[in-house]
Amino acid sequence: MIPTRSGSARVQALAFKAYEIEELADVWFFRPLGAVVARAAAALGLTPIQVTVAGGLVGMVAGALLYDESLAFAAFALLIVHSVIDSADGQLARMTGQVSELGRLLDGDGLHWLDRFERLYASAGADLPRDRVRSAFDAAEGHAASDPDIERAGFETMIERHVSWQLAHLELADRALHEHLVGGFIEPARACARANVHVLAELAGRGLRLGVVSNGCGNVDVLCADFGYAPYLSVVIDSRRAGVAKPDPAIFTLAARRLGIESSAIMMIGDSFDRDVRPAKAAGLLAAWLEGEIARECPDPSLLDLRLRRLVDLPASIAASARDVA
Repeated sequence: MIPTRSGSARVQALAFKAYEIEELADVWFFRPLGAVVARAAAALGLTPIQVTVAGGLVGMVAGALLYDESLAFAAFALLIVHSVIDSADGQLARMTGQVSELGRLLDGDGLHWLDRFERLYASAGADLPRDRVRSAFDAAEGHAASDPDIERAGFETMIERHVSWQLAHLELADRALHEHLVGGFIEPARACARANVHVLAELAGRGLRLGVVSNGCGNVDVLCADFGYAPYLSVVIDSRRAGVAKPDPAIFTLAARRLGIESSAIMMIGDSFDRDVRPAKAAGLLAAWLEGEIARECPDPSLLDLRLRRLVDLPASIAASARDVA
């Protein structure tokens, strides 16, 4: 049985900011051109991180050229190119679903990290539109996906860095806000993790083999040990280390192979229909969908073997369904 630590569903279209919070130049120039670059990058198989790095390099060159007045026009042109690329990387991430997934399920009962951070900004009195919070969150996810040090980071360190990256993107040097976001995120996540340890212990005590499949940042095993899950897990699949990520069904096939169990005897529990349920079913697994605290419309009930609101309900749901899972 594979309880997953999953993330948001893949976004199929380009994401533009609300017109009310953007400058006219963004609405009519940088965003449309960024969309063209994003589509071209997608066609070439480029990742958002690669586009971000390219934009950063262009910006650095432009800054260097500004030191020479005779090159001011070239510097200005490169700054425009930098702004277009800066608009493209986030659109590419949302268009292709190539965003890193930090924990959603085993530390939050299916509540997306973005939603949690949005609530924390609001409770701190920070008047930020959701689109701006999303932009900061995506920027932090991009850093997490490429930062080599994150592979050794525990939960507190990871959240500290994530919040720092968000606030840097927002250009907010506010220590009190930083502490509010970090503390307000960590405490309920730890409480949820403590409850879920009991769930894993109960399931493992029944003889079930458990595992985690995650689009992670290379530190999923560190986080599982940090949360106290490691003693109950037979396999941990981290996409950054495995070289394959959800929604590719191959990541679930890999988990089944490492467990040494037939896919049809394994149940995947995840909160994203597109990233968890669909690929798991395509790989031949049973699938349980964790809706979270707010009821959601199910895209395709025929794909579900179980439907949950909280992870703590899983043991009783499995017993009631009489499913033969490993």
